[in-house]
Amino acid sequence: MLFRSDYPAVLAALEEAKKVSSRTGYDNYLIARFSMSAHVGMKDLAAAALDAEAAADTDPSQLPDPEMPMVYQNALKLALNQKHYDKAVKYAKLYQGTNPTAPEDHALIGQAYYLGGDYAGAKDLAQKNIDAAVAAGRKPSRTDLDVVIDRKSTRLN
Repeated sequence: MLFRSDYPAVLAALEEAKKVSSRTGYDNYLIARFSMSAHVGMKDLAAAALDAEAAADTDPSQLPDPEMPMVYQNALKLALNQKHYDKAVKYAKLYQGTNPTAPEDHALIGQAYYLGGDYAGAKDLAQKNIDAAVAAGRKPSRTDLDVVIDRKSTRLN
């Protein structure tokens, strides 16, 4: 019996699952997702980032619709953590396509755009976040305000 903290055993079981020749795209996605969770549990975020990429790069037709936002969000967070900003932009765009609504999700996407060098995209998203916060009677985030007034993002518009 496997316990939650027996991550090496989980990874060994996943390696065995990879040997099955009749795996589907969904099987590969699940293997990557469980492997990512085990690597996060082991605090090996570099390996977790690779697993998250594999899960997020699965053919979208193989993913259940309700899981897509989580898959892209995980890949985005881990790409940012590993300073893989080009990949973070890719996953930010995919995640944004799932229409996340939480302000912290929009900030995460904006951070990926900004760090990935898409200053115009970061500024546009930050302005939308500011407008939405003001319309809802909330204080805009400092990050969004900083992006809108940053020289890099204002130089491009």
